[in-house]
Amino acid sequence: MRETGSNDIHEAMAGHSNYVGRFAPSPSGPLHLGSMLAALASYLDAKAAGGQWLVRIDDIDTPRNVDGAEEVILRTLEAHGLYWDGALTRQSERLDQYEAALAELAQKGLLFWCSCSRKSLRGNIYPGKCRQHTAHREDCAIRLRTPPGEVRWQERSGQAHSENVEKTVGDYVLKRRDGIFSYQLCVVVDDADSGINHIVRGDDLRITTGRQIQLTRLLGYPEATYLHIPTINSRSGHKLSKQTFAPGVDTQNPNQTLTTLMQLLGLVTPTNALHLSIEELLRIAIEQWRLVATEGRYQPTAIENFVGF
Repeated sequence: MRETGSNDIHEAMAGHSNYVGRFAPSPSGPLHLGSMLAALASYLDAKAAGGQWLVRIDDIDTPRNVDGAEEVILRTLEAHGLYWDGALTRQSERLDQYEAALAELAQKGLLFWCSCSRKSLRGNIYPGKCRQHTAHREDCAIRLRTPPGEVRWQERSGQAHSENVEKTVGDYVLKRRDGIFSYQLCVVVDDADSGINHIVRGDDLRITTGRQIQLTRLLGYPEATYLHIPTINSRSGHKLSKQTFAPGVDTQNPNQTLTTLMQLLGLVTPTNALHLSIEELLRIAIEQWRLVATEGRYQPTAIENFVGF
């Protein structure tokens, strides 16, 4: 298993712009078709722009990690020609960076220590019960003192969004009572440290964007642009996910998988797609993506109603 992906198409397409994108799977199981769709879309976007495509393993939530899942994920990406630039990174190796970000937020008076149990909290919006606890306390979660006001951003698809995080979420957890840093904090710090400036991911993660942009601004980091693509639904109408036991991608038929994913992204596949090399198929996909996506003209409508897996 290589820590750095490399092949001819990768080297030919990389390093010609300041674009830096990423794919950040969690090692809680193999990649299913939905996660492969996000991987391919983010890869195509980076390569169409002549940029870098990084891979990070989001393994901070250690109780959910599955032994061997990271290796399966990386082998699946390689089997489909999705080689990454630079060294692989893992959240589990970056705890000091998250602690430093917390210290910076604490210096700004934006943190408090919360002793509330999940059972004691009713509803999704934190009521502010422990806001007066601004000094370190044992056996507590650490929450952000969420600033008031709207967080506004515009996505690559042209859609304008805004969220008043104080009213939709309230004071959210940045470090859990068990000592595990939150997903929201980690991805913001990771993206900033890696210079990520373009994020392409599934639409199910759009709900986290307001909080992540808010944290980015509070920490003084440069902001990335976002493009959210529709998710793939099962026959029951639920998003394909590890929680719903979506099967892992078959690495024995990469051309078939890539052809299916290209079609779901609204790209035209050649009639001889199953007989092309992976490199040739990806070149075709990159060229098509360049025409529709690099100037913000991508409209994520191709798979909104796709059902069948």
